[in-house]
Amino acid sequence: MFILNIEPVATAFVGLLALSLLSLLSLLLMHDADGLDFRRREVSAARRKAMVAAH
Repeated sequence: MFILNIEPVATAFVGLLALSLLSLLSLLLMHDADGLDFRRREVSAARRKAMVAAH
């Protein structure tokens, strides 16, 4: 398939690229390195305790 007018395609591509960069930036800004990890460790520790108590 041959596209005669490439401008809309280029515009869409640039738009998608900008959107993905924006979402990546927001993820980096919102990510607090310790918070999520700490919760995950806390949950897995609670699960281990429950497993030990069950046996």
